[in-house]
Amino acid sequence: MVMVDDGLMAVLICTGMWFSVINGMNDISGLIAPVVATRATSVVRAHALAIVGLWLGIFLAHAAVARTVALGLVHFPKHTLPPSFVLVVWLGGVAGAVIWGICARRLGVPTSATHAFMGSLCGAALAASGSTSSVDWGVASLFSTVPHIQGMMKVVGGLILSPLAGSLLGYLMFRLLILLGVRASQAAHGVLRRGQCAILVLAAFCYGSNDAQNVMGAIVGALMSRAWIASFHVPWWLGLMNAIALTVGVLIGSSRIIRTVGSGLIALTVAEATCGQAAETMSVLTAAHLGAPVSSSQVLSSALVGAGGAYRPRHVRWARVRQILFVWIITFPGACAVGGTLATILRLVLEVTHGP
Repeated sequence: MVMVDDGLMAVLICTGMWFSVINGMNDISGLIAPVVATRATSVVRAHALAIVGLWLGIFLAHAAVARTVALGLVHFPKHTLPPSFVLVVWLGGVAGAVIWGICARRLGVPTSATHAFMGSLCGAALAASGSTSSVDWGVASLFSTVPHIQGMMKVVGGLILSPLAGSLLGYLMFRLLILLGVRASQAAHGVLRRGQCAILVLAAFCYGSNDAQNVMGAIVGALMSRAWIASFHVPWWLGLMNAIALTVGVLIGSSRIIRTVGSGLIALTVAEATCGQAAETMSVLTAAHLGAPVSSSQVLSSALVGAGGAYRPRHVRWARVRQILFVWIITFPGACAVGGTLATILRLVLEVTHGP
């Protein structure tokens, strides 16, 4: 079974890098969208700024999110599941998220890659193990002697609270600009546009410290399950491969995602875009510090709607917002089904070819 495990690991790493390419195309395109929509800088320069921030985030930020993914979501006590089946869980989780991301890109909808990955991972764990105990739901920890949030509760909390926080912060920031009279000042627009470029670098850094950590956590979790690494750490080669894959995705880009986020939700002004970007950055950075995986694209869309709705709610394209919200709602269960199906197929193939 050693050769089988090696083959599964190789496929997992390749699939993970494919997942990162798709994320670069979808998620980073979403981060770039407000800067491009307000003409704060050129598309080429925006891509360059995003890549710089992304690499800094991957290599300099604390890997708290990767640790949560690798150690805090799924667990298989020794002798309860064959080692190869554990690899199937991680592979099914990543592959299911890839399939979901491809479908979202074809539709031009900024879905949540984190939502998709977490849902797919849950489905794969349940299908491969046949037991709900393989997933750390985090419910027991809430009612323990010392209540704390862990496992899927941390994920769900981050995915729900971060968009709400982003929307509220975007709203409050824009209201503050209105009170200060900055919004109407043409002289301030130049400053805000330069601020957008700086915030884009920081937003990409936050992405590298949060969303980009998901696939690295999955691969590290798989490596630890086969004792290929003794304790948790992100190998330098894995960070480098992930950064390169995300960069390729950024360079390929997705013009449909840029249009959806940049003008599909609301016709952005410089002030609205700046407030939305700043709110998204603050929310994602806080979540990364807490080790809670969140969706940067989800938070950004919510923050832009919050900023735009602060002054002209009628200008928000609520039909588009409802469409995106619907996609977010169905992403977790839909990706869960996809990941579970893939893990089931892989498990059956292993049982047929090598025995249970």
